[in-house]
Amino acid sequence: MTRLLAAPLLLALAACLALGGCQSELRATGSAEGVGLERGTLAVRWAEAGRGLVHGEGRVESGAFWVALPDRPPPAAFEGGVALGELVLLPEGATVRLGTPLEGERGVDGEHALVYRDPELEAPSWAEAFPPGLSCARREVSTDGAAWALTPCEGLALRFADRAGLASRLPRD
Repeated sequence: MTRLLAAPLLLALAACLALGGCQSELRATGSAEGVGLERGTLAVRWAEAGRGLVHGEGRVESGAFWVALPDRPPPAAFEGGVALGELVLLPEGATVRLGTPLEGERGVDGEHALVYRDPELEAPSWAEAFPPGLSCARREVSTDGAAWALTPCEGLALRFADRAGLASRLPRD
């Protein structure tokens, strides 16, 4: 019985991957421009740039991108009930694994982020506008410094030029 169920599941997975990625509720899509964007692998790095956890991946191809998370970010990615993920462009075929440092970074989009708010915990004031679960954010400069504003996860326009990432832009309460 197990073999009978496994074959259709494997076929569905193969079809899903052949079509450019599997549908997931934890997903963002849109356009991409910047450094060497013919094709590439997209990774989501959670927490401060350079020391964050990698959890989530996607592709960039012909000026478009998609990225998906298999599930919520790992517990170590959360600070005060919120995890902030930056989108990192890697060479095509790069390996993206949880807990493994990213190699060959080609760029980081500094204007957008993924925000995952834990529904069980109280959020810091900067994240109160974000619903529980996964949301997308765009950088919005205000009089009190950099902030993040809620934006739809469909139709993001990423620009991969800022290798500094999010570390200097993480909100603090």
